[in-house]
Amino acid sequence: MKNKTKALIILSCALGATLSLALGACAVSETRESTLDRLVDEGINVVVYYEKNGGIFGSAENIDFFDAFRYDDVEDGGVKLIEPGDPARTGNNAANSTATRNGYFLVGWYRERIPRVNENGDPLDDEGNICSVRRPVLDAAGAPVLDEEGNVISESVSAAGKQQAYSYRGKWDFSEDRLTLSDLTPEAYEGEKTVQAIHLYAAWAPNFTYEFYRREEASGAWTCYATLTKPINSNSIAVPHWNDVSGSLDYGNLPRYRTEADEESGTPAQNYTLTGVYADPACLSPYADGDMLNIYESAIPHHGLTDLGTGTATDTAVKVYTTWKKGNWSRIKTAAQLASNASSDGCYEILADLDCSSVSWNFSNYTFTGTFKGNGHTLSNITSRQTDATSQRIHGGLFGQITSQAKFENITFENVSYTIEGGARPVRGTITEEANFGLFAGRIADGVTKENFVGVKVEGTVYAGGIDLIDNCNARADGGEITSFVLGTVAGNLIGDDLKAFLAESGLEIEVHAEAAVHNYSQDSSGNPYYGITLRIVEEEDESKALYGKIGVYTLETPIRIY
Repeated sequence: MKNKTKALIILSCALGATLSLALGACAVSETRESTLDRLVDEGINVVVYYEKNGGIFGSAENIDFFDAFRYDDVEDGGVKLIEPGDPARTGNNAANSTATRNGYFLVGWYRERIPRVNENGDPLDDEGNICSVRRPVLDAAGAPVLDEEGNVISESVSAAGKQQAYSYRGKWDFSEDRLTLSDLTPEAYEGEKTVQAIHLYAAWAPNFTYEFYRREEASGAWTCYATLTKPINSNSIAVPHWNDVSGSLDYGNLPRYRTEADEESGTPAQNYTLTGVYADPACLSPYADGDMLNIYESAIPHHGLTDLGTGTATDTAVKVYTTWKKGNWSRIKTAAQLASNASSDGCYEILADLDCSSVSWNFSNYTFTGTFKGNGHTLSNITSRQTDATSQRIHGGLFGQITSQAKFENITFENVSYTIEGGARPVRGTITEEANFGLFAGRIADGVTKENFVGVKVEGTVYAGGIDLIDNCNARADGGEITSFVLGTVAGNLIGDDLKAFLAESGLEIEVHAEAAVHNYSQDSSGNPYYGITLRIVEEEDESKALYGKIGVYTLETPIRIY
């Protein structure tokens, strides 16, 4: 059902006009013509129409705005107009007179509007495209706007949905110009009724923007992934650079590229790290080089210009071409940087040997999907403790769990100390799988191959002692056995020679020492048996047994031994 929409007329009366009458009579049910009728009857017959020209006044589509004066006031030396939106317009008058247009800025108010057309007279948008598509004009609620006869008002737009563009003449200077009789022309309304009128047109120019492009991996085509409006009072944005203190990349105003998770296909979100910023699609004119180390320009300039004479703007969009690599990368020179940037999906380029004795090692908590690019460096004196007695730590080691997405390249972990303390157990009944612990990782997930490890060495000690697997709620027997401190488990439960072959193929070099205390059989207060954990150190020559081990949570009357 079509409903006739009438404009809310906002008007400002100045000098000898009756301000209270004008504001008090404004109503949604009024049309421009009915409002003019009232004003003319009171001798107010000079009207300045502010044409919003594709924008809106206040916060609604159906607001029109004009100033009205008595003829005598204009005749006697002229009238100084107050610009729409100026704070000098008090109350609702000021708020409702502010003109805005999404994606554009207001250049000024002009006496004359000149449609932009091509040589054939076809209307053009601000990018020079022909406006050949008709569409209905919609209000703020998305409903079609109707004229006084109830017909849908339509407009011509380009294929991109942009309206016809204009150039302008005669910018009104609200500081210096005065409205005089020479500015006015008779204008009829409702048949033979007339007012003396002038139309001032809002000149809109597209916001000055930066368009950021990235190359599609599959097609190689450049696509715009983000648009940024140029900051106010600045003709540039800073080039991103590596922060030597944090080890992370400071992006400043440049939007980061990141893919969203696709629930239908199960594809997770993917972070990317900027590697280069260029002025051209061939990437021959860099703002910063490929590894973001050397800054050629301190900023990305914007050369857009506004022509006040025509109310138009040129070079409104600056195209910026960016290159990226997968992962949330940090450049690490200190152990403190590594600790502050630790995350389950972090990617780390190690630029120096790191002594980690004074920082926390948080990776034992993570199911790790990131990358360590070691560049031949060593991370030493790493200490981690398994103390959590909840269901949150079911895998533990230097890394909790290593997934098929994880990568380790040319890196050594030296003098690693991993301690499984008393009380470190998942609470029985709240987990769905066993708890796994190992020096390098509690668990190697499905899909891990030798491609995940290139030139990796691990050396350290596992300490286990006083471990209490007693469930105080029902004193059921819980038991387990560690027969290896190399890895907890490998997906598919590789054991013996199969696991030995996996380690050999992966290129992992792991030297593990172990110290343990034994917590043996005991009884509860009712005499029922329960077990703590039996720790067995398998001799080095028995490699088929030494390569595999786990701590399991079981409800059995005897400990589980895995050989």
